[in-house]
Amino acid sequence: MMAKAANPRAPRSLSLRKPAGIVAIGLLTSLTTLSSAAETETRDFQVTVDGKRAGDYRMTIQRLPDGSLSMSGRANVNVSYLIYRYQYSYQGTEIWRAGRLLQLNSRAFDDGKNYTLEAVAQPDGLLIQANGHQFIERSPVWTTTYWQLPDPRLRGPGLTLLDADTGRILHGGWRAVGNESLRVAGYVQTCSHFALSTDRSKADLWYDGEDRLVREDCIEDGHRTVLSLMRLQR
Repeated sequence: MMAKAANPRAPRSLSLRKPAGIVAIGLLTSLTTLSSAAETETRDFQVTVDGKRAGDYRMTIQRLPDGSLSMSGRANVNVSYLIYRYQYSYQGTEIWRAGRLLQLNSRAFDDGKNYTLEAVAQPDGLLIQANGHQFIERSPVWTTTYWQLPDPRLRGPGLTLLDADTGRILHGGWRAVGNESLRVAGYVQTCSHFALSTDRSKADLWYDGEDRLVREDCIEDGHRTVLSLMRLQR
């Protein structure tokens, strides 16, 4: 997703956009053990903005026959503050192999603005087409859905990010905070906590033992957006 707020650009990220679950089968003692056996899983997140329930974000992850990973995300967020109303929706699919983004297709509606994005890997970089503009990004990118940890080779202090809504290229600072116990979909597990900052937002991100997102806490446009994994199905 991506994480957004009032102008929250939701599972951006869900900013929400920016913006993004593990259901127990039988008697589970570990979410991590279950995740390694599944070829398809669905993660359902609850979205809150400034502490109020605002929407939902669903990630569907599949391992394809060629070994690549597909993640399809769908988000809907609605925020009301007295006379203020904000709406955000996102639908997109990413395909990754060996830590490299091969393809991304998305459509987003962000507070009255529509965005369409197509990105395809080429020999000389990533060809990006966003709302009538086309360019090549030659640096390896991570997407603002944040759904999986970036490739270990990219986990330095700086990251190049592709905004999954708008197609903009962002540059962020990245650091590991440490391991923390977190309740995820009804179970307590040890998660890896990372902090990310860009010129547009700041986000704290938590990942499970499969390096997949379980929580996002983002400040953007002065509003706090939180995605919490509530259910994981396999």
